[in-house]
Amino acid sequence: MARVFVVVAMATALSGCVTAQEQMQQEQARWDGYLGRTVADFISATMLTPVDKYDLSGSRVFVFAGAPRTTVLPGSYGVPTVGADATCRVQVEAVNDRASNTADGWCIVQIRRAGGCDGLV
Repeated sequence: MARVFVVVAMATALSGCVTAQEQMQQEQARWDGYLGRTVADFISATMLTPVDKYDLSGSRVFVFAGAPRTTVLPGSYGVPTVGADATCRVQVEAVNDRASNTADGWCIVQIRRAGGCDGLV
């Protein structure tokens, strides 16, 4: 009887867990929400400003850099504490859908990211 209770309690506790894959899919869905919107919308929502840009044939890539984040894994059982720094780097590819050359004239078609970008958007 006690074993059944433990199994039921564990299953109930684990039912609210999110796997790493599900978390990555949720994060990707948030980033994909900016596709089709303007670079001005992206800047307004993320509070990031471009640090660089470069032109491709028919499009422009805006480069954004987030603030450095430090992740700390506390030590236990003789294993020392580990810390790692990660800086979010985002490349937003956009096409100019208006005659204007301002951020509200560039429509986002692709977003590439690397580093500590989770939870940024």
